Amino acid sequence: AEFKLCVDLAAEALRFVGRLNDPGMTMEALFLQGLTEFYRGNFAAAHDHCSLAVANFDDRNRTKFWATQTGEDSGATHRCYLALALWHLGYPDRALQLSRETIALARTIGHPFTMEYALHHAGWLRQHCQLGEDAQAAADEQIEIATEQGFVFWHATGILYRAGGLLLQGNLREGLPLLVGGLESYRATGAEIALPYYLSLLGDGYTRAGRFEDAHRALAEGLDLAGKNEDRFQEAELYRLLGELHLAETDDQAAEDCFRNSIETARRQQSRAWELRATMSLARLWQRQDCGNEARDALAAVYGTYTEGFTMPDLVDAKALLETLGNERMRDDFAAGVKYVLGCIPPPMDGPVSIDWRYVPSSNLGGDSIGYHWIDDDHLALHLIDVMGHGLDSALLSVTITNVLRSGSLMGTDMRQPDQVLAKLNDAFPGSRHGQKFFTAWYGVYKRSSGFLTWSGGGHHPSILLAPGARDPILLPSSGMIIGFMSEQEYPAKSCEVAAGARLLIFSDGVFEILRDGEPVWDLEACIEYLAKRSTRGGALMDELLAHVRTLHGSHELADDFSILEAYFCLDART
Repeated sequence: AEFKLCVDLAAEALRFVGRLNDPGMTMEALFLQGLTEFYRGNFAAAHDHCSLAVANFDDRNRTKFWATQTGEDSGATHRCYLALALWHLGYPDRALQLSRETIALARTIGHPFTMEYALHHAGWLRQHCQLGEDAQAAADEQIEIATEQGFVFWHATGILYRAGGLLLQGNLREGLPLLVGGLESYRATGAEIALPYYLSLLGDGYTRAGRFEDAHRALAEGLDLAGKNEDRFQEAELYRLLGELHLAETDDQAAEDCFRNSIETARRQQSRAWELRATMSLARLWQRQDCGNEARDALAAVYGTYTEGFTMPDLVDAKALLETLGNERMRDDFAAGVKYVLGCIPPPMDGPVSIDWRYVPSSNLGGDSIGYHWIDDDHLALHLIDVMGHGLDSALLSVTITNVLRSGSLMGTDMRQPDQVLAKLNDAFPGSRHGQKFFTAWYGVYKRSSGFLTWSGGGHHPSILLAPGARDPILLPSSGMIIGFMSEQEYPAKSCEVAAGARLLIFSDGVFEILRDGEPVWDLEACIEYLAKRSTRGGALMDELLAHVRTLHGSHELADDFSILEAYFCLDART
């Protein structure tokens, strides 16, 4: 495992075979180069050397002599490392397919050591892919051949892969002791090649068993060997596993440092596989620290580079984590949207006209907004906007319209004239410029000195006025088209006198368009009848209505925004 020396020897071998015309020797020299680059963590270079050998020199008739001399088929050995390089470079499906082809090739050749070699690397690849049962199956066959042929070194590696397969299947009780014994047998051969890899499996097993000191020793030895021998193909994963160990010890900062080292190493080595796994570890840490947006962005950037392998455990886990983080982001966005909409609604108001309201957003946030303000000392504006659709875009457009009304920034418009206001809104907010978002509106102005209410509506259902002593509610309907749909529309205004003690109720369609199991269970007529029969006013009435709607819907979560405003005109409202 002295890969610093191997670099020079491999280069010398390539120079030597360059003077010859022997494909068998050329394949052996390229194999030395590819294997050396792989162990040093140069996966792209390893891929290139092995690909070159297979493409240009893999002629079994011409390489047969050297296969006999070395005891292995170069075409098979090159393919073993080419498959591993493909996995690192982000092509797990191609890697597994090539591995299966290599095993099939080895079986046709019928050479025991070539078969042993193919199975060893098949177990290695499946261990990387986290396919525990497949890794164990390859190891079991490898052990069988090694036992028959007396391959002591390869028998030890077979034990290690069998143990690794058991650990991947969650069998810590059998897997960890088997791994310890296999590592002892491996060390007894005097080999150090790939020791950082096997120590990473041991460190991970110890961490899962809660043996943190043993885990630290195993991972520290692995990192030390990786640096000493340039045996760096497992270096990024060693850093990640050390980070997971720090997490288990509740040292978040040390864990994050290790995850970042792992990601940096993986990027330098062009191992998308290690980068994905380390980024998942970092994303989970950030998720726990309420940094979900950063976690999702980081993971999505790596996951998005993959074009295959989406059924592999790592990619399945990454997708699931992305979906979880996405849902959390949506919840955060939803909460922020609700907070923003609520912050734009004026607080309940007392005085000659007392106003209260209830706003309960739907599960996916609709486009309702409520507003009221004194235009001057004598004129009170009240409105409700309902933008089509759901989501932040609808909610933000609705709030924007409300802010325009509150600020009186419709140029050339008398905000005391509802017909002018809605006509101007129709011109200012065409749906074609706002993602085909049209909206309904009810806008009224109460003139305190006269006691008259003037209103206009665009595509909106009636608001209702409940006068004291009156048997039936007074409907205040809309006569204009939905706003933003067609230009140059008129929104005729109507007026009525408001009796002292009357109540005005302005509400959205989420108050009465109630479905249960997809079927309508309430409508506008039933809603008006319900409200007309209630003698309570203010918050009590609206709370009763909300409870009734939830009962009808059969769920606390509503399908559309529930928005209602109640204005109570006091006995001395005109004074």
